[in-house]
Amino acid sequence: MDAKHPLVMWPADATSDADALHTFGLGEEMRVQDCSIAALRPSSSPSSSTSTTPTTTTSSEQPQLIRLAALCTHRTIHIWDYTTRSKLNIINMGDQDMTSLNWDRDGREMLVNISKIGEVWLIDEEGRPKMKFPGQRQEGYVIRSCFGGAREGVVVSGGEGEFGFLL
Repeated sequence: MDAKHPLVMWPADATSDADALHTFGLGEEMRVQDCSIAALRPSSSPSSSTSTTPTTTTSSEQPQLIRLAALCTHRTIHIWDYTTRSKLNIINMGDQDMTSLNWDRDGREMLVNISKIGEVWLIDEEGRPKMKFPGQRQEGYVIRSCFGGAREGVVVSGGEGEFGFLL
C-alpha cells in the first residue's frame, strides 16, 4: 500500500516510476486495500444503462465495459471505466470497515467483506445492498469471498475459525 502511487497501471517490463502507463486518481491521500476488475457484458434487457458509456470490442465483436473497482481507506469504493480511465462512481460505505471486494462475472454487482460486523454484502454498482450474509468471523486476517457455481449462484467465503462458508 503506497500513498504516493495508490493504483497504477504498469507495463510488464517497467523498471522505474517513469514507466507507469496510468495512475488512477483517488483524490486526497488514500491507500488501496483491494481491487477487482470485471467486463460488463451487454444486457438483453431494454433497461440497460450502458448505451452512453464508452465501450471496447471483444474478439466476438460484442461491446463491453471493463470496470475497475478499488476498495480504499476512508471507507470508499472507487469505480473506473478501465478502458477510458474515467471515474464512474465513488461509493461511500459510511462507518463500515471493508477488507476485500470481488465483482461478479458481469460487473454489475460485487461482494464486499465488512469486517467489524462479520458480514459479506452483495451490493450493486451504486453501493445499494442487495443481500447481506452474516456469520463469518474476521478479526486478525483478511477474509476474501467469491462467487461460485455455474451461474454464480453461490457465495463462498473463508473465516477465521476452522470452517469455510457456502452462503
